[in-house]
Amino acid sequence: MSMNFGDIEITTEDLPEGTGTTFSPSYMNIGLSYAKKFTDNISCGATVRMISESIPDLNLLV
Repeated sequence: MSMNFGDIEITTEDLPEGTGTTFSPSYMNIGLSYAKKFTDNISCGATVRMISESIPDLNLLV
């Protein structure tokens, strides 16, 4: 899953109407799963997930 929130205008305390520049935050979530059925009553599974978020001056990868 990936989301892009479009262009957002940057505002500051000194320029509450906007600075004339924009930024584009984004969010990405990737998962990989595997499951195994051993018998009719026993099964096991695991998921590995990567989450990435970014905004100006900050990148986060979990």
